Amino acid sequence: MASNPSSVFPSLNQPIDLPEGYSQKDLMLYLQGFALDGSKGDELINYHKEDLERFLDTL
Repeated sequence: MASNPSSVFPSLNQPIDLPEGYSQKDLMLYLQGFALDGSKGDELINYHKEDLERFLDTL
């Protein structure tokens, strides 16, 4: 089994296509403005920090 996931999945090393004129930080700040079912918005901060690239890659 390969110890480096990038050797099996080369697309992990490719940059994420962002909308023109926006940075990852811009998109993170935008997404932090949302809350789920009336919860406090800060509940998603860790999700944004840890999974933003994965989320943007699935769009």
